[in-house]
Amino acid sequence: MFKLIKTDLKKFIQGKMFLWIVILVIFFPLLQAGLILAIKDLIPEEQIILLNPDYNFYSSFSLLNNFGLIFTIFMIVWVVSEFREQTIRNKVILGYKKSTIFYAKVIEASIVTFITMSLNAILNYLATGIIVGFKDSNMAELLQHYVVMILAVITIIIFIQVVGFIFRTTGLTLGVSLGVIFVFTIVSSVLLLLNNDVLTRIFSLILPFNQLQYYSSFKDLDMLWMILVDFVYIFILLFIGRKFNYTIDYR
Repeated sequence: MFKLIKTDLKKFIQGKMFLWIVILVIFFPLLQAGLILAIKDLIPEEQIILLNPDYNFYSSFSLLNNFGLIFTIFMIVWVVSEFREQTIRNKVILGYKKSTIFYAKVIEASIVTFITMSLNAILNYLATGIIVGFKDSNMAELLQHYVVMILAVITIIIFIQVVGFIFRTTGLTLGVSLGVIFVFTIVSSVLLLLNNDVLTRIFSLILPFNQLQYYSSFKDLDMLWMILVDFVYIFILLFIGRKFNYTIDYR
């Protein structure tokens, strides 16, 4: 499996998608920095949430913001391209088991997601902090949210991969994946508008999508519970993906 992962990641790094991801990871934080520079002297600082480095760090993990949406689409295209280009069929011919191919893709997507989303969040945090300062930043809380949010993003990306292995077409995978993300993001936004802390906390405890919108301090064992729930979802998704993968005829 490790040889397959190494080969696939090497191919990914040599491709155009990787180049675009690198460009966009740098471009959007710079764009944000330019926006902050343009408005920071025009409006009182306390009225502009963009001037908070912690907020910009948290919001970087959203899969419906500028970079997050593009990255999600890239991941969908990458997963489905395995079927369109008959890459998976060739792997089967070379003797790789279907389960090995599926798990390898999960690991590859998780590695790419972890590195890319982490780098994007760190650059956004630094771009804001360098301009407005880090005096109000809470590093301990920042790290706690980072662990929860990056795991939630990886869980969602694995969900997208399972959807891709089920439908095997870009259009359907794109529609279903973005549709689900959009619906749960709307639910999270409605809860925030209702200002119902209890419901917001409950949904964040049980849904990875809502964890990406949860910026409040963790209470009691909330952080550990969210991590546990994400691992349960990952286990279920891997089980479904593996079972469904066996039914696919790659010939």
